[in-house]
Amino acid sequence: MSSPLSTYRIGIDGGGTHCRFALTTPGGRHECVLGSANVHTDFKGTMEVLKAGLNELADAAGLPRERLGAVPSYAGLAGVTDETAADEIRHALQMDCLIVADDRPSAVAGALDRADGTVAGVGTGSFLARQFAEEVTLLGGYGADLGDEASGCWLGKQLLVRLLHCRDGLKPDSPLISEIWSEFDNRVSAVLKYAREATPSGFAGLAPRLVDAAQSGDPNGLELMKLGAAYIEKCLSALGRPEGESICLIGGLGKHYAGYLSGQVAACLSEPKGTALDGALLLAETSSKRIQRAAL
Repeated sequence: MSSPLSTYRIGIDGGGTHCRFALTTPGGRHECVLGSANVHTDFKGTMEVLKAGLNELADAAGLPRERLGAVPSYAGLAGVTDETAADEIRHALQMDCLIVADDRPSAVAGALDRADGTVAGVGTGSFLARQFAEEVTLLGGYGADLGDEASGCWLGKQLLVRLLHCRDGLKPDSPLISEIWSEFDNRVSAVLKYAREATPSGFAGLAPRLVDAAQSGDPNGLELMKLGAAYIEKCLSALGRPEGESICLIGGLGKHYAGYLSGQVAACLSEPKGTALDGALLLAETSSKRIQRAAL
């Protein structure tokens, strides 16, 4: 006899660079990774990625795609700003048991499980959060247009701003700046054209160069990494984090800020308990139990 679909769980972690999918069944766990899933910057592309990922999960589990609609599911997606967008996604995917939210709660759940602590999520975008007594306070994560300080996108933009400032004589040059300048053929017009057309993930693609340069002692790279770290510490204070409470740095860039934080903060760094995808599965499980209790 096959297991009821109520025992299955689907988790989706959609970010500005990758979208990760997981389906747990009584027989095991199936996963796949596809491209960017940012609802705000590319709704159509995100829907294509979500549909393709769900199809892959269904194939891996040997299920007809339409049966996934009955599986308790949670999708944490970058760029979800209101319930209207969430409803539109649920309807388009034909997933009756799907909860759609932005990508921050699932990242917190994955990093901390149910423990108290603080999370700094720094990837293509950024946010901070504090979990206390299973209540989560979120800070930042407003997207590339008005926020995401310290993120890969922010670092990439700041690198180009610094490049122009160096060209104008407002900041001293450095090997990092000279290298990037040469790649734009020493033309301001090429820099401006790139900035007009770049996506958040495109800007974030410049961040690894900046991180490596800072580690090599490049003064401009160092200054920008320190600015990002200062923002993180300011947010930790705004969240009311008490001295000694653990901090998880997550996301593709999170760990790279460890060396730029104050000693008091760095001493409290701890490894995350799991990934944002694990968090999405945990929240799918939690929501399923709430629905079951409500039905009693």
